[in-house]
Amino acid sequence: MPRLPVERERNLSGRLPLLAGLVCVGLIGCVSAPIALTEAVGPPPAAAYEDSVRGAPTTDGRVAGEGVLLVSTPVRTATAEQSEYPVHTSYSLLDSQGRLVQRVENHAGPFAAEPQTVSLAPGEYRVRARTLEGGRVVLPVVIKPEATTVVDLDGGAAGQMPTASSEQVRLPDGHVVGWRAH
Repeated sequence: MPRLPVERERNLSGRLPLLAGLVCVGLIGCVSAPIALTEAVGPPPAAAYEDSVRGAPTTDGRVAGEGVLLVSTPVRTATAEQSEYPVHTSYSLLDSQGRLVQRVENHAGPFAAEPQTVSLAPGEYRVRARTLEGGRVVLPVVIKPEATTVVDLDGGAAGQMPTASSEQVRLPDGHVVGWRAH
């Protein structure tokens, strides 16, 4: 391969750190902040409750008066061998002030293929998780006594989601993530 003249080679080597810096700035600029929803997801209204939670795994040992949170996050496989058994991605559960309450691994059921249910005291929380498109979302959730709040970030809980638009909480792309809290 022919060599560049020495003068031209020096000019390029002096610009290499500048080019590397611009590439880094460009990549950092591509990392976006999480989508922050303001409308809270809650359990369905009483009339729709039975249909909504049908098929949702139950939590053993729940204390009377607690509610349940079920977050259906996108699935992933760590290796090709595990592709038959994808697991839901983990998420963070925050209090209403944004402090970490719990990191939920989100694996339950046979082969850890189901999202994990979490028993919680009634109140307002925030869920920080991945979306189906690979972005991040932070959304408020309301936990009510003896009720299940379902958050659908992967389309897996579609049968449990509201059909009336006035009852829906949506991501900016239109994906329905749950029932509007009342």
